[in-house]
Amino acid sequence: MRRSAVTLASAIAVTAFIIACLSSCQQLFTTSLASGLARNSITIPSNLSTSEASNLAAQAKANNDTKLASALVSSLVTEIGNTTDPATKAGLEASAAGAAITASGVGSVFTSLSSTDLSSITPASAQSLLATIQAGATPTVLTALSYLTPTTGLTTASSGLSSTDYLMAAVVVAANIVPTGATLSSVNAASLSAANPTQYALAQNLLNQASTLAGGSNSLISSLGSSFSI
Repeated sequence: MRRSAVTLASAIAVTAFIIACLSSCQQLFTTSLASGLARNSITIPSNLSTSEASNLAAQAKANNDTKLASALVSSLVTEIGNTTDPATKAGLEASAAGAAITASGVGSVFTSLSSTDLSSITPASAQSLLATIQAGATPTVLTALSYLTPTTGLTTASSGLSSTDYLMAAVVVAANIVPTGATLSSVNAASLSAANPTQYALAQNLLNQASTLAGGSNSLISSLGSSFSI
């Protein structure tokens, strides 16, 4: 695994953060993702079992079906709010969080850029990249990703997600904090933390969990964790 050509200073720009993920560890994102299935409308049953939710989340991920994932996340967030059984709730939350990563579209962004000459990315294209990821960070996606907070929701063991999943989730949350239209040169750790302390803390938490799951062997995640500190 080669080291990043992007230096992460204490003032972290979210797009630099994303590009660093790609250039430092392209092997994490080499999975071939099929195009999302064309669908006019998707109806998700209002009371899915944990196994049904898990199967649908896995199907959406396997096919990179962002529409199915989005519909599933929306349905599950509502169902979770009405669920009192802890085991059932945890199972549904795990499916919702996994589906939220797919729904955001961040996996496709990472995969498409994994073979790109990142040195050719201009500030304008980086800004466009940020906008693309922000567009996928819908309120329901962010709600589902918040389930990955171990003190109030899922642990890494109960979520069933990988270090790559947690890393992508952190990117979605971090990108969402940047104010719409903000120039990347003005984005730094202090401004992100001030803009949305809760979301900033969630992004940091997701990075820490990604690092834990990677077992300290991933220098990318370790460097991001130290750079993206409050």
